[in-house]
Amino acid sequence: MCRSAPTFSCLLNGGDELWERACRKMASGTKKVTADGRVSLEEVECIGACSWAPALQVNYDSITK
Repeated sequence: MCRSAPTFSCLLNGGDELWERACRKMASGTKKVTADGRVSLEEVECIGACSWAPALQVNYDSITK
């Protein structure tokens, strides 16, 4: 599972571009699973990573730039 947050800190630091790129790369969108069933993308309210925004979580581990 890959999670991202559309919050203010993330948006100011390019989070929307990061999210769009993940959706294109995975050929998926929010709350959808890739064709092979291995990856799902989820847009969540906040993942508590404002100090290193933008960030993604993969299996609940934070991935930062």
